[in-house]
Amino acid sequence: MRSRSQRLWRGACVSFVHLHAHTEYSMLDGASRIGEMFEAVANYGMPACAITDHGVMYGALEFYKAAHKVGVKPILGMEGYLFGGDRRTKPVQRENSANTYHLTLLASNDTGYHNLVKISSKAWLEGFHYWPRSDWDILSEYSEGLICLSGCLSAEIPKAIVAGDTERARRLVGKYQELFGDRFYIELQDHGIPEQAPLNDELVRLAKQFGLSWVATNDSHYTHKEDSIGHDALLCINTGSVLSDPNRFKFDSDEFYVKSPDEMASRFARWPGACETTLEVAGRCNVDISFGNLLLPRYEVPSGHSLETYLRERTFGGLAERYGEVTPEARERAEYELGVITEMGFSGYFLVVQDFVNWAKNSGIRVGPGRGSAAGSIVSYAIGITELDPLRYDLMFERFLNPERIAMPDIDIDFDDRRRGDVVRYVQDKYGSDHVAQIVTYGTIKGRQAIRDAARVLGHPYAEGDRLCKAYPPLIMGRDSGLATALESVPELRSAYADGGASKEIIDTALKVENLKRSAGIHAAGVVIGPDPLIEHIPLKRGEHGEIVTQYDMRLVEELGLLKIDFLGLRNLTVIELTKDYIWANQSREVDVDSLDLADPKVYEMLRRGDSDGVFQLESDGMRRLLVQLKPDRFEHIMALIALYRPGPMEQIPAYIERKNDASRISYLDPALEDITTETYGILVYQEQIVLMLQKLAGYTPGRADVVRKAIGKKDRAMMAAEEPVFIEGCVKAGLTGDKAKRLWALIQPFADYSFNRAHSACYAYIAYQTAWLKAHYPVEYMAALLTSVKDRKDDKPKYLHMARKRGIDVLIPDVNSSDLDFTPVGESIRFGLSAVRGVGEAVVTKIVEARRDKGDFTSFHDFCRKVDYVCLNKKTVESLIKAGAFESLAHTRKGLLGCFEQITGHIGQTRKQEEIGQFDLFNNNGGGGVADSFVADTPIPIEEFPKKTYLALEKEALGLYVSDHPLLGVEGLLARMTDCALSSLGERKPGEIVNVAGLVAGVRKRVTKNGSVMVLLDFEDVSGAVVEVVVFARAAEQFAALLRPDAILLVRGRVDFDARDDSVKLIAMEVNEPKLEDSPLVINLPAESCTANVVTQLKDVLSSHPGSTQVFLEVAASRQRKTVLRLGSEFWVDSSNGLAAELKVLLGADALISL
Repeated sequence: MRSRSQRLWRGACVSFVHLHAHTEYSMLDGASRIGEMFEAVANYGMPACAITDHGVMYGALEFYKAAHKVGVKPILGMEGYLFGGDRRTKPVQRENSANTYHLTLLASNDTGYHNLVKISSKAWLEGFHYWPRSDWDILSEYSEGLICLSGCLSAEIPKAIVAGDTERARRLVGKYQELFGDRFYIELQDHGIPEQAPLNDELVRLAKQFGLSWVATNDSHYTHKEDSIGHDALLCINTGSVLSDPNRFKFDSDEFYVKSPDEMASRFARWPGACETTLEVAGRCNVDISFGNLLLPRYEVPSGHSLETYLRERTFGGLAERYGEVTPEARERAEYELGVITEMGFSGYFLVVQDFVNWAKNSGIRVGPGRGSAAGSIVSYAIGITELDPLRYDLMFERFLNPERIAMPDIDIDFDDRRRGDVVRYVQDKYGSDHVAQIVTYGTIKGRQAIRDAARVLGHPYAEGDRLCKAYPPLIMGRDSGLATALESVPELRSAYADGGASKEIIDTALKVENLKRSAGIHAAGVVIGPDPLIEHIPLKRGEHGEIVTQYDMRLVEELGLLKIDFLGLRNLTVIELTKDYIWANQSREVDVDSLDLADPKVYEMLRRGDSDGVFQLESDGMRRLLVQLKPDRFEHIMALIALYRPGPMEQIPAYIERKNDASRISYLDPALEDITTETYGILVYQEQIVLMLQKLAGYTPGRADVVRKAIGKKDRAMMAAEEPVFIEGCVKAGLTGDKAKRLWALIQPFADYSFNRAHSACYAYIAYQTAWLKAHYPVEYMAALLTSVKDRKDDKPKYLHMARKRGIDVLIPDVNSSDLDFTPVGESIRFGLSAVRGVGEAVVTKIVEARRDKGDFTSFHDFCRKVDYVCLNKKTVESLIKAGAFESLAHTRKGLLGCFEQITGHIGQTRKQEEIGQFDLFNNNGGGGVADSFVADTPIPIEEFPKKTYLALEKEALGLYVSDHPLLGVEGLLARMTDCALSSLGERKPGEIVNVAGLVAGVRKRVTKNGSVMVLLDFEDVSGAVVEVVVFARAAEQFAALLRPDAILLVRGRVDFDARDDSVKLIAMEVNEPKLEDSPLVINLPAESCTANVVTQLKDVLSSHPGSTQVFLEVAASRQRKTVLRLGSEFWVDSSNGLAAELKVLLGADALISL
């Protein structure tokens, strides 16, 4: 054994440090928050502490940084899973603990840290099977620099001892000692579990036999003893059990916390030296992690070039292409930027990014014009990374790259979301798949989810947790408030907590688990690219679908110096490309959306009407209202609106609109602000305006100004306090009064928190303009592209279908002869794609389209069955196509086909199987169709059709929405006059607000409440396809029971509510009525020149087919001034509630109905 002087860590004033500790990164098993853990460790005066999470290194860097902040040495480790066989084998059944063991590993130096990274990574990438498993081969290969502790009760040596196999235990001790030498320690634990004390005695006996030291650990999973209650709840969340279940998984005592040195000394007095040896181990662990390095991928430049000279060549070559003749201003800007880029060592970064961006463009993949502050760089513009001229749009380079703010550039790229994966694969192929990974994100237990979890594990009824969640503040920008904040701000929650009982118990438990890490996912866009295999720098894991993913999050990956880029898939870029393709297919016209006139009157006329549905960034109800008020007439107005339409700056919108529409309202706090804010009418809109204020009014350098802007935005109070006198002094030197300087400082501070990046606004405004231009000039093709882009999104598809109808664009049902995979424009109409039919996969659609292309159009259902691959004839597929109306053009009815299709397709299937084994060849050598064709041809298909109400219901079942007609078409105008809110706008109303809405009951569900009464839930739909859940509580359900039936058209007065689980809007019904639709007459507008005998005959037929009690008036217009109104006889009075309006619009045009 080593001498005492070797074992003790010099200078240590306590006799114990924790070497086996789990944090919240042992997800749903560890409950120690790293900050709280170090608070305890520091209070105990411990000089060091280890992190040993289960099989992962998720928290290692956060732990490392937190330790240094409080002056404690971090010991980086892991409790790994060691598999007793070959890690690559995957047993069919889940392994039990008999063949997988825990093992405590600690990094003693930098080599050990990197080997720990490799062990964890390979366990995930090569050995994952329920757990990330390493094996003896991995342990042997990467043992250098690691200290190994023999482990807990679930480790290999303790298991052998507990099983009574002391000989195997002895062999194992020798095996580990041979591998690790004096870096192997026998680990003792005592949590009051009966078998641990005798186990420790045997472990110490073995240690003495082999000349090994023994060391005490506590396997902490929570910080304080009282936290065991919260930890118990966490285990129940993990396993789906309740605390009252005696058979649930739980720890055997409440001793698994971060104990004090005195507690550990008392517990391990029976095994002398166990605690002191922890100091020896801690003294041997010295890992130094370097942050802020530049670990860029290696970009190969042409012979004779350095990274810097090649970037310069690409930049000035690009400028010549962009500008023709490079202006002195562009040259000067490029020289300045290149100087900064070179000085900061980022030339390779720009070359790497331009390489995959230009590859994407050359491969026909649409790339966004830019994103974020990168668009402020003329170098980015010159080499093709961005598409907006920073000189033309006055974009600032320092907001992007600042020599006084040392940080990696942040270039995020938007791609057509269909092709994002292709770009990532290109990067993997170019730099090596082991050099590229996606980036982890961590899910946490948020406040309202903590309440629901706590209520469940405590065994309380769901309603208890639901009641508390409904009192919770609404999400802000998609984010939950903290539970402590909610308790302070919401009287109902505070009162419930103060009343004690179940509410207090639930909230107390929720507070213990709130914000603990719950899961590890994959960042939607983040990709990291390294100069070497990433395993040399960071730990990796495998995602749910086999993806290679970092174990460190985006922030830490960047701090280590690795290149992180967001590869974002943007649906709107897909819409732009689809629209271009559709324009070519439908009109044989090629459109260049990258060279548009940004002053097109048709675009601004459309936006001023608020007609911005489907336009990028401008389609919300609130934005549409603002467009009407603002009356935009230039591109900069779109930029400003995108920047302002967010919480915080929204308060500036009324002043901006007022000043835009009335120049007399424009004012400036100081004349010096006029140059800075003249484009935004004296209103601060962009972050760059703050930087310019600091420069021009207070004498800051551009770089220093941006550093201060960022510090203010982060609410860095220390820096703000230090900076205020500097700012005021600078302003006074520039000629401002001290009072005005203070007012300017006060103006800057709140604005910096919510201000927006001008470059980002410009880029997104450009995409908004492109989509608006396409909608204004090519509405049919644009709508088809929009519908294709949301074909799998049940909420958006009805909205865009309604939008098309409002513009007079017919959307045609799917058709086996006319439809392709997706929505397609057909003249002035849009045809549904076959892949939009529920139950019909893309592979089947491809086969149907191929059969049609190769063998000709289908002439009948029988012909369809003969021509398509038999895989297309399974019951679900054919039934869905029939319900969608896909065979209507073949003169088959839905009812007729549904009654006989299985007989036809079943016989074909049987016949084809017989043909495959050659049975028919014995009797048919003529090559004819034989019995099968004869049967198919002879099977009659009935021609009777369902009533319209029935086939519309089938259509909705198959397509998810009404297409050929809608039960509310024709009465939407009347219903609108009876309401004050559309269903699609409910989400913009405040909780508790009372509204009147109208719609169709699409579904009725009943629920029995806790007290035995019955409440009703309605799926309530309007003509736009928006669906909202209407909750009718028991008393109202009883009062209005006769009205709460499927397909009823109702008026509902109710209270707006938001579901605490997903923030979806609901309506709590207060009053339900059936509208009197027959009281309003139908007025038909018909130009005199269209009033031909043929049209009149068809009009009579349509009206006669919808008999009812609604009066009909015909308004015949010879000119705007001369109109004749005819009141039609009662034989032409109609029932307007069943699709009449749609038929009239088809016959007479979209503008034929004045009122209904």
